[in-house]
Amino acid sequence: MRSETELNNQLIEDGIYAAALDPTKSLGAPTRREPVPHFNFAPLRNALKRLQAAASDFDAAISENSVTSEEINSLLFTTERLLTRDESLNGRPWYKHHVYAPGFYTGYGVKTIPGVREAIEQREYDIVDEQIKIAAVVLQGMAERIELVTSKIAGRQDAALQHPELDVRIWQTQIDSEGLRHYYHAASQPAGLLLLEVNRWKC
Repeated sequence: MRSETELNNQLIEDGIYAAALDPTKSLGAPTRREPVPHFNFAPLRNALKRLQAAASDFDAAISENSVTSEEINSLLFTTERLLTRDESLNGRPWYKHHVYAPGFYTGYGVKTIPGVREAIEQREYDIVDEQIKIAAVVLQGMAERIELVTSKIAGRQDAALQHPELDVRIWQTQIDSEGLRHYYHAASQPAGLLLLEVNRWKC
């Protein structure tokens, strides 16, 4: 798009369009377009890199075991909602999905990362940075959810391997005085509930 704009502007400045016009027709030469600026896509690239890593870890986790729970299933089937934001797409307040959407001028033709893509295509350069940040936050949220699910799958598998006699069902979390978040399984056994710490990290 940038090179196309530069070429078009150069042809206008060189008078190529004007020379090719039929003087008997009312058609005029195209107008010069504002040059396409350079944008900072680093937030979006970083979010995508994290998402790809999270997806890879998730694939590895589920390939090693099939441990699941109602909580894990709920986290998975609600992930699509993380791709929506209160900030709607520009010009379409009813559409809040920021990863794919019907194109504003393409009917049902899909646009990926529509907020960013359409802002550039429609030359609304003043809102591109904002749309990049919104899209990056959406992808970071999806990556965080996948990382959480992966940790829960791994944690349940560890508990199941260490205590095969237990029926591991419920997650509990606690944050200690040093800011460490502790993940536990509340596992049922004949004598009652047993808390098994399976993971922890700094909040």
